[in-house]
Amino acid sequence: MAYAVEVTSMSCKGQVVIPQGIRNSLHLESGTKFVVVADQDGILFKPLQMPDKKALTKLLDKARAFAAQAGITESDVADVIKKERRKAR
Repeated sequence: MAYAVEVTSMSCKGQVVIPQGIRNSLHLESGTKFVVVADQDGILFKPLQMPDKKALTKLLDKARAFAAQAGITESDVADVIKKERRKAR
């Protein structure tokens, strides 16, 4: 895909409009979530996309295998979650 260059501006509330041509070419819809990364040179907006079911299943299988090898049980995970929620209060 060729780079698309368009000009936009930021509102007083910090809102930025993504030009329609770019929204159309990237198939962005209302409600799309973005990761926003900033450095000294600029800002990058990257649409968040859920991995497909096959990729997600593969990732979960790897996590389960790692947990089993490390001896981590579901109750261990539940205990850590409870502990962290108490700390957050």
